[in-house]
Amino acid sequence: MAQQIVSRDLPFPREAMFDMVLDVERYAQFVPWWENARVRDRKPNSYRTDQIVRYKMLRLKFAGLTRFQRPEWIEVRSSGDTVRHFDLIWRFDAVSPERCRVSVEALLELSVRPLQKLAEGLSKDAVDTLLTAFETEARRLYLTPSTPT
Repeated sequence: MAQQIVSRDLPFPREAMFDMVLDVERYAQFVPWWENARVRDRKPNSYRTDQIVRYKMLRLKFAGLTRFQRPEWIEVRSSGDTVRHFDLIWRFDAVSPERCRVSVEALLELSVRPLQKLAEGLSKDAVDTLLTAFETEARRLYLTPSTPT
């Protein structure tokens, strides 16, 4: 199983970052390899999704269960035809009222053995790219040119 963890201090309140990560239906607008996400069965602290992600030569279609505790954590547990596990665990820690530390842990295990070697290539760069996409979108949404970072 490929596993990576990336953390970063960001100049945004944790509630803002939490809300952005929770809004999976917007991922295709700013996360490079997210093709589609559809939420279904929404409940107060969870929802189910159908998602499609394309990473390098892999096109992964999977269903997921997202559980969350606002504004502290989001856990996404997914599986599909070729995806045995695709889990994202997000943590949001307040550094100050205006800043937070965001950590994302990604675990990917594929059902097809030859493809698992590709999954093992899920590098820190891929998880870093994911977090950078959220940081870039947060900067676009929440920072004005005169706002200090």
